[in-house]
Amino acid sequence: KSYELLFDVFDEYIEVMNPQMIHIGHDEWRMPTDACPLCRGKDYSELFVQDVNKIYKYLSKKGIKIAMWGDHLLESVRGKKSKYPFDHSKNQRKRVTSSGYAYNIPGSLSPIQVKESIPKDILIFNWFYSKEENDIEIEGFGFKQIYGNFLPSISNWDKRKKLSSVIGGAPSSWAATTEINFGKDLLFYFLGCSNFLWSKKQLEQNILSETIQNLMPEVRRNLNRESAPSEDGDSVVPIKIASHFNVSSAEEMLGVDLGALKTGSLSVGNKIFDLEGTYIDNFKCAVAVGTKGNKVNPLKREVKGIQIDEDVSSLIFLHACAKPSTNDKAYRQIFNFNDTSDLLGWYEVVYEDDFVETIPIRYGINILEWNFGINISTDAWFNQNQGAARSGYCYGADAVDCSSQKQNNPITFYALEWKNKRFGKKIKEINLKGTTNFKDYNGKVIEDNAIILIALSVVKKREFPVIQPLR
Repeated sequence: KSYELLFDVFDEYIEVMNPQMIHIGHDEWRMPTDACPLCRGKDYSELFVQDVNKIYKYLSKKGIKIAMWGDHLLESVRGKKSKYPFDHSKNQRKRVTSSGYAYNIPGSLSPIQVKESIPKDILIFNWFYSKEENDIEIEGFGFKQIYGNFLPSISNWDKRKKLSSVIGGAPSSWAATTEINFGKDLLFYFLGCSNFLWSKKQLEQNILSETIQNLMPEVRRNLNRESAPSEDGDSVVPIKIASHFNVSSAEEMLGVDLGALKTGSLSVGNKIFDLEGTYIDNFKCAVAVGTKGNKVNPLKREVKGIQIDEDVSSLIFLHACAKPSTNDKAYRQIFNFNDTSDLLGWYEVVYEDDFVETIPIRYGINILEWNFGINISTDAWFNQNQGAARSGYCYGADAVDCSSQKQNNPITFYALEWKNKRFGKKIKEINLKGTTNFKDYNGKVIEDNAIILIALSVVKKREFPVIQPLR
């Protein structure tokens, strides 16, 4: 009955998609042994072989090739098949659930079974490439292989790409296919892997991160199919915010050193900012609010009343945070994707009728620390595994060099452009607020941090064209 259902689904899929190949899974074969009365006492590796071949023959008759995960083809990955298939006191690998329930799971096929019983024109997806010996063993069996769950941190690429069996790689997504999930989690994987698959050159981590960050405006346009108002030719005008500056370049602010911060007009593409700076009170240079965690944060929690008083197309915030935070993978919390990225605070956009829109400020989505990648080891931010909780880029905001001494004291802030959702209504003012006791997906309160705003610009409202009267 299971095969009737499976093949019926295959037939519908084939009719709609007309595929050349279908991936049949067969990884993580973790069901408890002997749970099914029909399988009890049988050799589970033989059941695996029979299942693969039954599906293979069905699809082959339709001219369709198959792919599958290869972990259960290697004893080095899934453990050896029992020498005593009917003596379950000596069989398989033991597991215990979090509630204490003990059970056994099947191991791998034997090398003889793989050689004699698994068709060699099956494309093998290899996620266990952390050990190069596994690649060589797959090749030795006669399979073609693709690196699955592929990462740009793969070791010895120049050597491994020469294996005749390796024909490519495929990064993976384990969450909903949405712009923000792909944007915040996966572009480092996608762009990093495509770079050395197609250019055949594996970039150093810091160069790769910078390259990807510079590509973000174009990548973002391609994903969301929208251009920002600042890219449409309308005027970008800085807003005076110096009267709200509450921190100086010289004072201690959670380890932030803005001593080399530029002043005056700053242009990045179509975006224009005014890094004002006032020499009153020890060169005040920024608006800053703190997040409240488990420690005492000396910074105030909010700054209110940054005046706009205009109907504008968009607001462009030039900001950064004081310290690293966490942008974890969306699949960690599938009921609430957004909160896998730490919420540091938000902007309140207050309209003339007192209606309020909020702009969440989330680490890795639209903000990073002012010295990103400088005071931390590359391993701390370069993704070494699929579950790494940091990214090497900021998806929703563009990096802007703000240092007058880039080599000795680099300072990077991030330009976040927010499109006005209520054209025709004046925006009265902007408030900036830091979070209080925000908890990550593990339920842990995030560390104290700060949001630092050094400039704000607006994209002017597009005027109605002048229509000449008919004559």
